[in-house]
Amino acid sequence: YMGMPGIDLLSEHHRAYQTAKQLSSAANQFGKKRRLVEVYGCTGWDFSSAGIKALGDWLYALGINYRCEHLAFYSIEGEAKRDYPCPVALQTNTPDTYRMLNDYFARLSLWLSSGKEDRRILLVSAQESAWSMFHQNWRKEKATLDFDREFIKTSNILLANQIDFDYGDEELLSQLASVDGDTLHVGEASYKVAVIPSMITIRGTTLELLKKFRASGGIVISYGDIPGYLDAVRKEIAWDF
Repeated sequence: YMGMPGIDLLSEHHRAYQTAKQLSSAANQFGKKRRLVEVYGCTGWDFSSAGIKALGDWLYALGINYRCEHLAFYSIEGEAKRDYPCPVALQTNTPDTYRMLNDYFARLSLWLSSGKEDRRILLVSAQESAWSMFHQNWRKEKATLDFDREFIKTSNILLANQIDFDYGDEELLSQLASVDGDTLHVGEASYKVAVIPSMITIRGTTLELLKKFRASGGIVISYGDIPGYLDAVRKEIAWDF
Protein backbone atom coordinates (compact mmCIF):
# COMPACT_ATOMS: atom_id res chain seq x y z
CA TYR A 1 0.00 0.00 0.00
CA MET A 2 3.03 2.29 -0.20
CA GLY A 3 2.76 5.22 -2.58
CA MET A 4 6.06 4.20 -4.14
CA PRO A 5 6.70 0.51 -3.40
CA GLY A 6 10.33 -0.53 -3.48
CA ILE A 7 13.13 -3.02 -2.97
CA ASP A 8 16.76 -2.91 -1.88
CA LEU A 9 19.51 -4.38 -4.06
CA LEU A 10 22.95 -4.83 -2.47
CA SER A 11 26.22 -5.44 -4.38
CA GLU A 12 26.79 -5.60 -8.12
CA HIS A 13 26.63 -9.41 -8.22
CA HIS A 14 23.18 -10.18 -6.80
CA ARG A 15 20.97 -10.90 -9.82
CA ALA A 16 17.67 -10.60 -7.99
CA TYR A 17 15.56 -10.72 -11.14
CA GLN A 18 12.67 -12.40 -9.32
CA THR A 19 12.62 -9.71 -6.62
CA ALA A 20 12.45 -6.94 -9.21
CA LYS A 21 9.66 -8.76 -11.05
CA GLN A 22 7.72 -9.29 -7.82
CA LEU A 23 7.79 -5.55 -7.24
CA SER A 24 6.86 -4.52 -10.79
CA SER A 25 4.12 -7.18 -10.93
CA ALA A 26 2.37 -6.07 -7.76
CA ALA A 27 2.86 -2.40 -8.68
CA ASN A 28 1.30 -3.03 -12.10
CA GLN A 29 -1.67 -4.80 -10.52
CA PHE A 30 -2.19 -1.98 -7.99
CA GLY A 31 -1.66 0.76 -10.59
CA LYS A 32 1.49 2.14 -8.95
CA LYS A 33 3.43 4.07 -11.60
CA ARG A 34 6.66 4.63 -9.65
CA ARG A 35 8.76 1.66 -8.43
CA LEU A 36 11.76 2.34 -6.23
CA VAL A 37 15.08 0.55 -5.82
CA GLU A 38 17.80 1.44 -3.35
CA VAL A 39 20.89 0.50 -5.33
CA TYR A 40 24.72 0.59 -5.62
CA GLY A 41 25.40 -0.20 -1.96
CA CYS A 42 28.17 -2.76 -1.22
CA THR A 43 29.73 -2.34 -4.68
CA GLY A 44 33.06 -0.90 -3.54
CA TRP A 45 35.16 2.19 -4.16
CA ASP A 46 36.21 0.93 -7.58
CA PHE A 47 32.65 0.60 -8.95
CA SER A 48 32.69 1.99 -12.48
CA SER A 49 30.36 4.10 -14.60
CA ALA A 50 29.76 1.02 -16.75
CA GLY A 51 28.64 -0.85 -13.63
CA ILE A 52 26.28 1.94 -12.59
CA LYS A 53 24.65 1.86 -16.03
CA ALA A 54 24.52 -1.95 -16.34
CA LEU A 55 22.96 -2.46 -12.91
CA GLY A 56 20.39 0.26 -13.50
CA ASP A 57 19.59 -1.03 -16.99
CA TRP A 58 18.54 -4.54 -15.98
CA LEU A 59 16.50 -3.21 -13.07
CA TYR A 60 14.69 -0.80 -15.41
CA ALA A 61 14.16 -3.56 -17.97
CA LEU A 62 12.32 -5.53 -15.27
CA GLY A 63 9.94 -2.71 -14.35
CA ILE A 64 11.81 -0.54 -11.82
CA ASN A 65 11.81 3.13 -12.76
CA TYR A 66 13.18 5.14 -9.84
CA ARG A 67 16.62 4.76 -8.22
CA CYS A 68 17.47 5.73 -4.65
CA GLU A 69 21.26 5.78 -4.86
CA HIS A 70 23.35 4.56 -1.93
CA LEU A 71 24.91 6.69 -0.41
CA ALA A 72 26.18 10.28 -0.03
CA PHE A 73 28.97 10.74 2.53
CA TYR A 74 29.24 13.89 4.65
CA SER A 75 32.74 12.68 5.48
CA ILE A 76 34.89 9.62 4.81
CA GLU A 77 36.95 9.94 7.97
CA GLY A 78 37.57 6.85 10.05
CA GLU A 79 35.14 3.94 9.67
CA ALA A 80 32.85 5.95 7.39
CA LYS A 81 35.21 5.12 4.52
CA ARG A 82 34.11 1.49 4.85
CA ASP A 83 30.37 2.14 5.08
CA TYR A 84 29.22 0.09 2.09
CA PRO A 85 30.41 2.22 -0.85
CA CYS A 86 30.22 3.13 -3.72
CA PRO A 87 29.38 6.76 -2.84
CA VAL A 88 27.36 9.03 -5.10
CA ALA A 89 28.55 12.39 -3.75
CA LEU A 90 31.74 14.44 -4.16
CA GLN A 91 33.88 11.40 -3.35
CA THR A 92 32.64 9.42 -6.35
CA ASN A 93 35.28 8.09 -8.73
CA THR A 94 33.16 8.92 -11.80
CA PRO A 95 32.52 12.69 -11.58
CA ASP A 96 32.88 13.33 -15.31
CA THR A 97 30.21 10.86 -16.36
CA TYR A 98 27.89 11.05 -13.36
CA ARG A 99 25.74 13.87 -14.74
CA MET A 100 25.39 12.05 -18.06
CA LEU A 101 24.36 8.81 -16.34
CA ASN A 102 21.71 10.56 -14.26
CA ASP A 103 20.30 12.41 -17.28
CA TYR A 104 20.02 9.03 -19.00
CA PHE A 105 18.16 7.42 -16.10
CA ALA A 106 15.99 10.51 -15.55
CA ARG A 107 14.72 10.25 -19.13
CA LEU A 108 14.15 6.51 -18.75
CA SER A 109 12.27 7.07 -15.49
CA LEU A 110 9.93 9.57 -17.12
CA TRP A 111 9.35 7.36 -20.14
CA LEU A 112 8.83 4.12 -18.22
CA SER A 113 6.40 5.67 -15.73
CA SER A 114 4.28 7.53 -18.29
CA GLY A 115 2.61 4.64 -20.13
CA LYS A 116 0.91 1.40 -19.14
CA GLU A 117 2.47 -2.03 -19.33
CA ASP A 118 0.79 -4.58 -21.57
CA ARG A 119 1.77 -7.97 -20.23
CA ARG A 120 -0.41 -10.86 -21.39
CA ILE A 121 1.09 -13.65 -19.24
CA LEU A 122 0.52 -14.29 -15.53
CA LEU A 123 3.01 -16.65 -13.88
CA VAL A 124 1.48 -17.93 -10.66
CA SER A 125 4.00 -17.56 -7.85
CA ALA A 126 5.27 -20.71 -6.16
CA GLN A 127 6.12 -18.76 -3.02
CA GLU A 128 3.59 -20.51 -0.79
CA SER A 129 4.94 -23.88 -1.89
CA ALA A 130 8.38 -22.66 -0.86
CA TRP A 131 7.00 -21.68 2.54
CA SER A 132 5.78 -25.25 3.00
CA MET A 133 9.41 -26.43 2.69
CA PHE A 134 10.87 -23.78 4.97
CA HIS A 135 12.64 -24.87 8.13
CA GLN A 136 15.78 -24.05 10.08
CA ASN A 137 18.19 -25.86 7.75
CA TRP A 138 16.47 -25.09 4.44
CA ARG A 139 19.66 -23.74 2.85
CA LYS A 140 21.27 -27.17 3.23
CA GLU A 141 18.36 -29.21 1.86
CA LYS A 142 18.83 -30.32 -1.75
CA ALA A 143 15.08 -30.64 -2.36
CA THR A 144 14.46 -27.07 -1.22
CA LEU A 145 17.31 -25.67 -3.31
CA ASP A 146 16.19 -27.66 -6.35
CA PHE A 147 12.66 -26.30 -5.98
CA ASP A 148 14.00 -22.74 -5.77
CA ARG A 149 16.18 -23.25 -8.85
CA GLU A 150 13.27 -24.73 -10.81
CA PHE A 151 11.08 -21.68 -10.19
CA ILE A 152 13.91 -19.31 -11.10
CA LYS A 153 14.55 -21.37 -14.25
CA THR A 154 10.89 -21.04 -15.31
CA SER A 155 11.04 -17.27 -14.86
CA ASN A 156 14.36 -16.98 -16.68
CA ILE A 157 13.17 -19.04 -19.68
CA LEU A 158 10.44 -16.47 -20.23
CA LEU A 159 12.77 -13.51 -19.70
CA ALA A 160 15.51 -14.95 -21.93
CA ASN A 161 13.00 -15.29 -24.76
CA GLN A 162 11.79 -11.70 -24.18
CA ILE A 163 8.35 -12.94 -23.13
CA ASP A 164 7.32 -10.50 -20.43
CA PHE A 165 5.03 -11.55 -17.59
CA ASP A 166 3.73 -10.63 -14.17
CA TYR A 167 3.85 -12.84 -11.12
CA GLY A 168 0.52 -13.75 -9.58
CA ASP A 169 0.76 -13.89 -5.79
CA GLU A 170 -1.94 -16.25 -4.53
CA GLU A 171 -3.04 -13.93 -1.72
CA LEU A 172 -3.42 -11.03 -4.15
CA LEU A 173 -5.23 -13.30 -6.60
CA SER A 174 -7.74 -14.18 -3.89
CA GLN A 175 -8.39 -10.46 -3.31
CA LEU A 176 -8.10 -8.86 -6.76
CA ALA A 177 -8.65 -11.44 -9.50
CA SER A 178 -11.72 -11.83 -11.71
CA VAL A 179 -12.54 -13.38 -15.09
CA ASP A 180 -14.21 -11.57 -17.98
CA GLY A 181 -14.49 -13.81 -21.01
CA ASP A 182 -11.02 -14.95 -22.05
CA THR A 183 -9.33 -12.26 -19.95
CA LEU A 184 -8.03 -12.67 -16.42
CA HIS A 185 -8.03 -9.40 -14.49
CA VAL A 186 -5.85 -8.87 -11.43
CA GLY A 187 -6.50 -5.41 -10.09
CA GLU A 188 -5.67 -2.99 -12.90
CA ALA A 189 -3.76 -5.58 -14.98
CA SER A 190 -5.19 -8.02 -17.56
CA TYR A 191 -3.86 -11.34 -18.86
CA LYS A 192 -4.67 -13.84 -21.61
CA VAL A 193 -2.45 -16.70 -20.42
CA ALA A 194 -1.84 -18.18 -16.97
CA VAL A 195 1.26 -20.31 -16.40
CA ILE A 196 1.44 -22.72 -13.47
CA PRO A 197 5.07 -23.57 -12.55
CA SER A 198 6.20 -26.52 -10.48
CA MET A 199 4.27 -26.29 -7.23
CA ILE A 200 3.77 -28.40 -4.12
CA THR A 201 0.54 -26.81 -2.94
CA ILE A 202 -2.01 -24.52 -4.56
CA ARG A 203 -4.80 -22.52 -2.99
CA GLY A 204 -8.37 -23.57 -3.59
CA THR A 205 -9.17 -19.98 -4.59
CA THR A 206 -6.41 -20.09 -7.22
CA LEU A 207 -7.61 -23.41 -8.61
CA GLU A 208 -11.21 -22.22 -8.91
CA LEU A 209 -10.03 -19.03 -10.61
CA LEU A 210 -8.01 -21.04 -13.16
CA LYS A 211 -10.95 -23.37 -13.83
CA LYS A 212 -13.23 -20.41 -14.50
CA PHE A 213 -10.60 -18.74 -16.67
CA ARG A 214 -10.08 -21.81 -18.85
CA ALA A 215 -13.83 -22.48 -19.11
CA SER A 216 -14.25 -18.93 -20.44
CA GLY A 217 -11.66 -19.40 -23.19
CA GLY A 218 -8.47 -18.42 -21.37
CA ILE A 219 -5.24 -20.35 -21.81
CA VAL A 220 -3.79 -22.23 -18.82
CA ILE A 221 -0.34 -23.83 -19.15
CA SER A 222 1.16 -26.18 -16.58
CA TYR A 223 4.95 -26.39 -16.56
CA GLY A 224 6.69 -28.86 -14.28
CA ASP A 225 5.34 -30.72 -11.26
CA ILE A 226 1.60 -30.51 -10.63
CA PRO A 227 0.74 -29.58 -7.03
CA GLY A 228 -0.32 -32.59 -5.00
CA TYR A 229 -1.70 -30.49 -2.14
CA LEU A 230 -4.69 -28.16 -1.99
CA ASP A 231 -4.41 -25.48 0.71
CA ALA A 232 -1.48 -27.54 2.09
CA VAL A 233 -3.69 -30.65 2.48
CA ARG A 234 -2.92 -33.75 0.41
CA LYS A 235 -5.52 -33.94 -2.40
CA GLU A 236 -5.37 -35.00 -6.05
CA ILE A 237 -7.88 -32.40 -7.26
CA ALA A 238 -5.21 -30.34 -9.02
CA TRP A 239 -4.11 -33.43 -10.96
CA ASP A 240 -7.68 -33.87 -12.26
CA PHE A 241 -7.75 -30.30 -13.55
